[in-house]
Amino acid sequence: MYDRVITNIGKRAAIIIAVMVCAYEALVMFLTYATLDNYANDFVVYWDTAHKPLSEVYEHRPRYPFPYMPTMLLWIKPLSLVDALPAYVFWIAVSALTFTWATRKYLTMGQNLLALISRPVLFCLATGQVSVFLAGIMLWAFGTSRKAWAGVALGLIASIKPQLVLLAPLLLLLRRDFRMTVAAGASFTATVLAALLAFGDQPWVDWLESLDNFRAVMNAGEGLRDVPGLAGQAERAGYPPLPFMLFGLAFGSWLVYRCRNLGALEVTAAVATASIFAAPYSMTYDLVAVVPFLAVMAFRNRITAAVALTALFHPLAIFLSSFELLRKAKEEVRDKMAAVGLGDRPAYGREGAA
Repeated sequence: MYDRVITNIGKRAAIIIAVMVCAYEALVMFLTYATLDNYANDFVVYWDTAHKPLSEVYEHRPRYPFPYMPTMLLWIKPLSLVDALPAYVFWIAVSALTFTWATRKYLTMGQNLLALISRPVLFCLATGQVSVFLAGIMLWAFGTSRKAWAGVALGLIASIKPQLVLLAPLLLLLRRDFRMTVAAGASFTATVLAALLAFGDQPWVDWLESLDNFRAVMNAGEGLRDVPGLAGQAERAGYPPLPFMLFGLAFGSWLVYRCRNLGALEVTAAVATASIFAAPYSMTYDLVAVVPFLAVMAFRNRITAAVALTALFHPLAIFLSSFELLRKAKEEVRDKMAAVGLGDRPAYGREGAA
């Protein structure tokens, strides 16, 4: 009996580690945010920006500047019509529901619960960030057969957080998915033109000039401590970020190439991981798009996936995510070679490779 218990614990080690660490991080995050009264700090930036005159949107701020492109102003402008608290509650509810709706095809209930209590997701919801919503839309886009609408979704994501989909065009080209590529490009271009028509070109000038202030604020505070990307960590250590960005671009491109034929869950994680590698800036909550894949892998008892899911050591999380994705790609090739004409291979999660 004792040996059986020990064996079962060993078989479920990754799940146990992931659940325990994620639960601990959730508790620490709740207590920290409650003590500092820091809930919704990012959402408040959105809400405050929506209420500011256009000339003050990109003004230098000693804390919580607004670093988004002027296209983001199109999406947050409705916040000027509502109070902050109900808007925040509504926003995190919509984000969580969108994320759960998108993952329902690929994750079991246990996997979904693990994903929801992971640090990237909870951190995103606590701060009122937009990444949980975008991760759900991104997973839907790579899993739907409606290629035109999927391209529109990717274009809209790029207009808000381009660092999430930097290498998505490479994937679409490798897959020869020209319909989705054209739709994504048209969607992003239309959003830029809409922002120009609505706000003029001065916000773009102000935005570019404000990036130095944003970088200074991040360097002066603890913002870069939680950056999962190589360029941000290099800048934090005092090194020039460009060589690390170039390495990240090369490695990320290779990762996307290796994962190009995998399912929606893996492709979403691959594009997000590769884009974080290549991006000049990213944060913990940008890992949300990788979380569903890692949750599934943790339930397959992958210790590396469990450690990556906790996102404790940056940028270890994206390296471990890459390792899991490359291993999955290798398994896919091996299974196809071994099972040609022999039927479906063993499934995992809710719909196999999905």
